[in-house]
Amino acid sequence: MNMKNLFTILVANVLLLSCTAQKSAPLVMDPAFDPIRKSTLNERYEKALSDLQNMPASAEKFAVDGFNYLEWAFDGRTIDASKTAEAKQAFLAGVKADSLFPLNYVGLGRIEMREGNGGKADTYFAKARGIVDNKKNKASKDLKYSTYIAIAAANIAEDAKNLGAAKQVLDALAEVAIENQAIVLQLGLTLGDYNSYKEINDQSKAITQYNKCLEIDSKYVPALYRKAKLYRGAKNNDEALKFFNEAIATDPTFAPSYREKAELLKDRGQFEEAIAAYAKYLELNNSCRVQQRYASFFYLTKNFDRAITEVTAAMPCNPENHTLNRVLGYSYLELKNFQEAKNYMDIYFSRQEVKNQDVSDYVNYSKICIGLGQDSLGVVYLEKAIELFPEYTDGYNEIATIYTNKAIASKGKENEALRIKLYSKAADWYEKKMVKLGADAKDQFIQGQMYYFSQQYVLADTTFRRCSVRYPEAWFWVAKCENKIDLATVTETSPAKGLAKPYYEKGIILVGQDPAIIEKNKKNLAEAYQYLGLYYGNMGDINCSKSAWNKVLQLDPTNKIANQLLVTPETLDQELVAAPGDCQLVVYPEVPKETTEGTEGN
Repeated sequence: MNMKNLFTILVANVLLLSCTAQKSAPLVMDPAFDPIRKSTLNERYEKALSDLQNMPASAEKFAVDGFNYLEWAFDGRTIDASKTAEAKQAFLAGVKADSLFPLNYVGLGRIEMREGNGGKADTYFAKARGIVDNKKNKASKDLKYSTYIAIAAANIAEDAKNLGAAKQVLDALAEVAIENQAIVLQLGLTLGDYNSYKEINDQSKAITQYNKCLEIDSKYVPALYRKAKLYRGAKNNDEALKFFNEAIATDPTFAPSYREKAELLKDRGQFEEAIAAYAKYLELNNSCRVQQRYASFFYLTKNFDRAITEVTAAMPCNPENHTLNRVLGYSYLELKNFQEAKNYMDIYFSRQEVKNQDVSDYVNYSKICIGLGQDSLGVVYLEKAIELFPEYTDGYNEIATIYTNKAIASKGKENEALRIKLYSKAADWYEKKMVKLGADAKDQFIQGQMYYFSQQYVLADTTFRRCSVRYPEAWFWVAKCENKIDLATVTETSPAKGLAKPYYEKGIILVGQDPAIIEKNKKNLAEAYQYLGLYYGNMGDINCSKSAWNKVLQLDPTNKIANQLLVTPETLDQELVAAPGDCQLVVYPEVPKETTEGTEGN
């Protein structure tokens, strides 16, 4: 559950309660505001704002206005600072109009919670509670209980929560016999919300509270809606859809049910049904804001052409909605129209504040740049993503992959220096990743290959040894590195020393006993035996050389050198052919291979 789940508390805690308020009490609530509160509940924020303009100024009017802006500010993903500021201005005006109307203080407290100022929030909540607790102020019971509930809800609504404070207020209400059914329902809803956060791994207590609400009133839509949200959060989509449908059947005018149902259907890949549900939400909340969200929804349902058409048509009613440029950029990216994608993303970046940007903005812009052949700029934007969003750890692999692909594409002797540089950069990014996240055998194996292809054979050798427990085939790569190091020292008077031999043999022993692993490593094994065939041939041990070449042919019947030596009549090596080929090349240990020598650093 998120902040949007709690909108029915902070606004609805006073809905329809005024009918029981004591008319003689100075602190009561005006039923004239009930239809406006209901508009806010249904996310019809523009209508609520319009209707408020016709109401005479009062502390309650400012409170209703403030809560409307407070809910409007959160779109389910980001918080609109300007609308939060409008809410604060309204609450302050309410305090000025009547310093004893408590809900304006609750609103100011929730804003402080939103901004991470728990201490200031407590001060406002204490002020509100002090007003309704003071008998001299003659606050009606309904207003008092509603204020308590609003304080509890405000303490759990924002990212910065104070569950202890919420429980304290809810416990105080538990000791009271509340007669007003509407307040009892609101209290049950708030208890459910509290439990959903308090027992995040066990939502049964929250469900129990929502069910208690439904036992009192089987048509209490906010409880059905909450249950659906909880099931969706638990990935039980069938149950979630069931309760969304039940909520819609119970009250077809409760718009949030359609929006959430649309999101659920979209996540299930039922795109046409999702669009239909969102269209119903638009029908109920026909405003520029919802029109633009509806248009954006086509992107989420992967109808990119329609998204471009709908978003373009919806933009003029509010050109300041910069996220629409992002939707267009993303849509054109999916259609591989990279230039148009870049145009709209450039507009988006120039207008949208960094705090409201998302890591996917930078990742997708990187893809756009690469699509335009601007790989270096693509890397720059991935680096920005890593810098701005430290949790984005996939960026290290993405950058390394870009350099690897560029290296692979840089073919030919004339590009050797560039190719070596690119592989080296790829290795560097795997190193940065492991510095950030810790050593990982898979990353070490790939990094070892990058070091090898960038001709950093000593580094490659060391890196492959580190991951050899998890990947015993790494010993073949150690052997390749040792061979390169060996060949680098060869002169006319100093032949190769056979440094790779023990490591190829180690690889053969570790992977050469399991048929499944052998199948995966046929190429490595063939290469290892080819090396041994050449090694023994150079040493004059023709019998062992033939044994090795026989193994090569078993693993790779198409091997060119083995065929020339042992198969092709025109190129046969007669001495090799005549040898018995019964040499035992390696000795397999009798103990299980898990306890053999393939240990780190060996």
